[in-house]
Amino acid sequence: MDDEGNLHSGQKNIKFEVVKHFKNFFKEQGDPSTIDQVSVAAKFSRLITEVVSVAAKFSRLITEVEAEVLYALIQMVELRDILSKFKVDKSPGSDGWTVEFFLHFFDLFEGDILNMVEESRLKGNISGGLNSTFIALVPKVNKPLTFGDYRPISLYNLCYKIISKIIANRTKPILSRSLSEEQLGSLQGRQIQDAIGIVHECLHNIKKNKLKSLVLKLDLQKAYDFINWNLLRMILLQIGLGLKVTNWIMSCVVSTSFAVLINGEATDLFKRARGLRQGCPLSPLLFILVMEGLRLLLKESQREGKLAGINVSRTIKILHILFVDDVIIMTNATLQEWWEIDKILKSFCLASGLQINATKSIILQAGLSEKDLSLYKSLFPYKFSNLASGFKYLGFYLKTGPQRADDWICLLK
Repeated sequence: MDDEGNLHSGQKNIKFEVVKHFKNFFKEQGDPSTIDQVSVAAKFSRLITEVVSVAAKFSRLITEVEAEVLYALIQMVELRDILSKFKVDKSPGSDGWTVEFFLHFFDLFEGDILNMVEESRLKGNISGGLNSTFIALVPKVNKPLTFGDYRPISLYNLCYKIISKIIANRTKPILSRSLSEEQLGSLQGRQIQDAIGIVHECLHNIKKNKLKSLVLKLDLQKAYDFINWNLLRMILLQIGLGLKVTNWIMSCVVSTSFAVLINGEATDLFKRARGLRQGCPLSPLLFILVMEGLRLLLKESQREGKLAGINVSRTIKILHILFVDDVIIMTNATLQEWWEIDKILKSFCLASGLQINATKSIILQAGLSEKDLSLYKSLFPYKFSNLASGFKYLGFYLKTGPQRADDWICLLK
């Protein structure tokens, strides 16, 4: 069944519709074919303004010496180390070559592989063949009818994975030292337990001090798929990577071509105009860089006194915790503060391309009267719940009161 609810049968028709579906899904934000032509210029102008505004919040995070290390000549020992750490028994990409094949015959063509990787670095470009990707559709339900009932799994060429893994390994230590402590995912020395512990401590202080507070747990819709490439490129340049490294990284993103596997047969190749791919070694690092823009916007408003956050000690206030695409924002239950948060979220979503799933996002309230709660419900499109009832966060069930046996049932589902 296609996006309009029409049923299709036959291999040729299904292949046509699935390509149409994914091409439409991967369209660039503000594509003229999807909006009123009269408002194209105005919307595009506002989009560019927001992209520049968010990117400008970033300061230089990477020194010239670190940028040179990122762009250094690739050594054979580095290449061998990368290849030896890939997991075996994985589905191949469009080239059909597995990790086992590369490991077994590496001595025969190690020089060719090194030259290929070096060429991508020096030219800041990855040829379309190396970066072509199969999309395998795995059913999410017993009887799938629509394309939304399938989970798309990307199958990469191993040559591309080598290139992206080298860049990721070089970039990760530097970003781990540079990005804020409120970013707790995909970085060295940051643990999922830290995020859970900090949020739980904030909930404890809300209850202990009887604070009138709201906690927003955001759900970002298919977060990786909506990232705006223009914002990403500007951020990479703004933090000090330089043009050569930026081009090398962006070539991993923009040169991708896709083919969907339907009953074992690949469709024609097609391009995308936005987003990052799940499973790519670089994607988590690039995603948290974009999410750092949201942190900077929130932090700026906190410095200006527009947002308070939750006191966890005399000197520490927690306003937000970010774990990749899991976002928690918490502060006082005042309309001024939550209007400011709403404004920041709209600005960031426009610039980044990310979309909030309002039906899955939730605001948990503590200390609000029925009148105040009704007012907030009329102003914000999220679900509301009592903080005492608790909520699931990163696989754990957090609440202000004592844990009960029923609170852990969610782990068994």
